[in-house]
Amino acid sequence: MDELFRLTDEFSSLKDDCSADGRIFFSQGRIVPHDGRIIPHVGRINFFVKQRTFFKTKVLFFDTFIFTKNTGNLSLIENISIKISIRSGYMIIKECEIPLKVHMLEALMRRLPPDHARQPILNLDIKKIKAGYSGEYRVLSTLNALPEKEYLLFHDLRLIGSPFPFQMDILILTSYFLLIIEVKNMAGEIYFDNTFNQLIRTNTDGKTEAFDDPILQVNRQRQQLLEWLKSKKIFNIPVETLVVSANSSTIIRAENRDINRKVIRKDSIFIKIGEFKEKYKKKILSTRDMKRISTLLLDEHTPYIPKLLESYGIPINALQTGVYCHKCYAFSMERRLRKWICRICLHSSNDAHISALQDYVCLVKPTITNSEFRQFLQLKSPSSAKKLLTSLKLNHSGHTKGRVYSLRSIIEDRTK
Repeated sequence: MDELFRLTDEFSSLKDDCSADGRIFFSQGRIVPHDGRIIPHVGRINFFVKQRTFFKTKVLFFDTFIFTKNTGNLSLIENISIKISIRSGYMIIKECEIPLKVHMLEALMRRLPPDHARQPILNLDIKKIKAGYSGEYRVLSTLNALPEKEYLLFHDLRLIGSPFPFQMDILILTSYFLLIIEVKNMAGEIYFDNTFNQLIRTNTDGKTEAFDDPILQVNRQRQQLLEWLKSKKIFNIPVETLVVSANSSTIIRAENRDINRKVIRKDSIFIKIGEFKEKYKKKILSTRDMKRISTLLLDEHTPYIPKLLESYGIPINALQTGVYCHKCYAFSMERRLRKWICRICLHSSNDAHISALQDYVCLVKPTITNSEFRQFLQLKSPSSAKKLLTSLKLNHSGHTKGRVYSLRSIIEDRTK
C-alpha cells in the first residue's frame, strides 16, 4: 500500500509574505506524516500523494493546494502530478509514459460501435504510436548505464516555440551540452534520400513508404530549442542532435557516408555521448542552472491534445453514452444505492463514473456541466450527479445550474 505523506510549508520565515487575501504562494517545504490535520497558517501545501516503482524507478506524484488563512478554506489549485523518477546513475526528470493520444484513441474505439467504419484505422494508428513509444522506451532503458548524476533526461517534451510548438522525443541536459534525440523504431530497411530529403522505408513484405527526413526534423527542433533558451536568457549552451534507430534488426542505408555522424544505432549512443564530452570540456551550467532549466522545461511542457472526432470525421452523436462495465465490456452500469452496478453481470464499482469522465474529456471537451454529466453517463438524478462531481474535488466556476467543472485533473489521471 502506498504511504501517504503531506509536504507542508515552513512558515517561520514567511512573516508578511502574503497576498491581499491572505494566501501565501511559496515557501520552503518539509515532509511530515499525513494525519488528516489542517496545519494552521499554512499557505501553499504540496501533498505527496503516492510513490510507485517502475523497473527500479521511483516516481513521486504531487498535488498542490492553497490554504487561505482568513477563511480557513483548503482548495485544490494544481493537480498536475509532477513526476520525478530517480534511478541509480542518472535522473529522469520526465518519465517515459504511454502517449496520451493512445489513451484517447482507445477511448474512441471503446465508445464507437464495434462495426463502425473508423475502427480499423483507429486500431492501426494505435499500433503505430505504441511502436514509436516502444522505441523511445528502449532508448531510455539503454541510457540507464550513464554514469553518476551528470545527466538529466526528459521524455516527450513539447514546448511552445516560434513560429509553432515543437516536440522532442528525448532531451538530455548536462552541464556541458544539451542533446536532442529523435528515435526511429522502424522494421525492415530505411534509406536516407538526400536528393529529396526524405526517409524511405521498405518493409519485410516489400512495401515502400516515404517519411519526413528525421535529420531535418531534429535540426529544426535544435533551432527552436535555441530560440526558446534565448527567450529565457540562457545563452552559450551547445545543443547537439542525434537520430537513433531503436530496432536492432533495421538495415540503415544512405548515399552520404557522413550521415553516420547524425544517425546511429541504439547501442552506439554511448560512443556518441563520449565524443560530445570530449568536444565540450568547458562546464557552462552550474547545478543551480540545471535545476532552473529543468523547472522551466517542466513548467512549460504543453502536451498536445488532438481533437479526435474532428480529425477522423466522426460526429459526436456516434459515441455510445453510459458507464462502461470493465467485466462484461458493455455500457450497462446503473447507479443504485451509491454504487454502479452492471445490469448484465451484476459487477459493482464505486468509481466507474471516473473512467466515463476520462472518456468524455478525451473525446468531447475539458469541461462539463451537471446536465452534460447526466446525459453522457445516462444518469437521471441531478442531485446524484452533483454529489459525484463534488466528490471529485474538481476546479469549477459559476454557481448552481450554471456551474462548469474543469476535467483537467481527470485527463492527467488517465496517463498514470
